[in-house]
Amino acid sequence: MKSSDFTEEQASSQTEVQIQGYLSESPIPRTESPMEYWRSNKSRFPTLAQLARKYLSAPCTSVDSERLFSAAAHVVDEKTESDARRQRCFFLSRKISP
Repeated sequence: MKSSDFTEEQASSQTEVQIQGYLSESPIPRTESPMEYWRSNKSRFPTLAQLARKYLSAPCTSVDSERLFSAAAHVVDEKTESDARRQRCFFLSRKISP
């Protein structure tokens, strides 16, 4: 079978097989690392392992959260007239910030 013959339906079928295989296994103990589990099982569940790496890994920087708190500090002050206005200002500052 050529790689061009590999259809979306076949990919979906393979992913379904991976999901069923994963769900049929016993859960790992809470003391074990999920990332280690996916690292050691990536050949059995390649699609799921790729998703696990994407969604289980922590961002390597806290810049986004720091930027959010900084924006909130600029918006929230004693002169803000109301909660509704404070929420609108904060929303707008998030939409305008780079």
